[in-house]
Parts: sequence; structure tokens; C-alpha cells
Amino acid sequence: TQRVENEKETSPTLEYNLDYVKRYKTEGRELKASVQYSNNDETENANYTEGFYENGIFAGNDLIQRSENAEKQKNIIFTTDYVHPISKDSKFEAGLRTQLRKIGNNYLVEELVENNWEKIAAFSNQFKYNEDVHAAYAIYGTKVKKFSYQAGLRAEYTGLRTELIETAQVNPRDFINLFPSGHINYEFAGQNQVQVSYSRRIQRPRFWDLNPFFTFADNRNIQSGN
Repeated sequence: TQRVENEKETSPTLEYNLDYVKRYKTEGRELKASVQYSNNDETENANYTEGFYENGIFAGNDLIQRSENAEKQKNIIFTTDYVHPISKDSKFEAGLRTQLRKIGNNYLVEELVENNWEKIAAFSNQFKYNEDVHAAYAIYGTKVKKFSYQAGLRAEYTGLRTELIETAQVNPRDFINLFPSGHINYEFAGQNQVQVSYSRRIQRPRFWDLNPFFTFADNRNIQSGN
């Protein structure tokens, strides 16, 4: 078989940032805040032709398809961080972070049948994805002779909502996670040192990992989220 794909993609992106920094008289003490807004529209249009070879000769295209994938994404991130020195070798840090993400994805696959374009329902869908993450953290660090210590804790609240428009399936989820971290560092003579550390992290699923309709290239290459 021979399958040919011609695709055109447009992806205009806008991003705005606003930053604020306040420094106090005490050395090392400061407050930082920032707001970031981004808007991304991505449209992919693809045409597919497919045909067979018979005895080494291409017999022509007997399958013609097309797809359109329109995705809109808005993202707002707000962060604030405060650093407060307690002494020459000790300091306290705290901060907040909020991320609001909204994604809409319309995916349409059609096949030419008797000069009419017919929708392939198994691969077409409208998917909405909303993700809100609110986090707060605190860190304390100090140094005693050749030892330095640091301990921190971050708490996160996550709210997710996915919706399949055509089948009216809505799946809301929300949960709270705690992420402790800490390290102990010892300095040897010269520039050598050894450190033991611990941290807990989270790997969030990508937007496409949660979309049950992922992509369509050909009947041997179909990928789907869960």
C-alpha cells in the first residue's frame, strides 16, 4: 500500500508577563510576584490518499480521507515568593502558585464516499479539559559549622474536569497532595562536599493522555489517551 499525508498547521501564540520585585533594607530579604497569561490556537488540516500496488504497479487511490484538528488553549499562572533571612546562615522561604489551564479540542475525520464526505464517528470528537492547581510551600534552611540543612513542604490542590461533548461524558476529579523535601550537606576541606537529599514529586498526565481520541494517521498507527 501507499499512503500519502499532506498537512498544514497554523499555531499563533500570544504571551504576556507582569513581574514585581520588592527588596527590603535587610540584605537578602525580598518579595517577588508574577502573572503570566498565554493563549495558543492550533489548527491542523490534513489530506490522506491511499492505494494498493498490484504486481509492482500502483493501481491508484481507492481511499481518500481528511482530518481537521482545532485546539485552543488558555493558561494563567500566578506566583509569589518571599525570602526572609533569619541570621547570616539561616533563612525562611515561602510562596504561592496558581495555574489555571483551559483546553478545547475539536477533532474531525472524514472519508470520501461516492463524492460525499462522511464523518468517521470513531475518530471524531469534541473534548474539553480544565485543570486548576493551587500550591503553597515553605522552606527553612540553616548552617551549623560544616553542616547545612534544609527542609521544606509543598501542598497542592488539583481540580480536573474532562468533558466529551458529543457523548455528554463529564469526569471531574480533585485531590490534595503533600510534597516534603529535605537535604543535609557536609563540607570537607577544600571544595569537596557530600549531600543526602529526599524529595517527592508528581508527574501529571499530559492533555493528550486524558483524551480517549488521540490521533489518526492510518489503520496501523492509531494512538489513544485514557
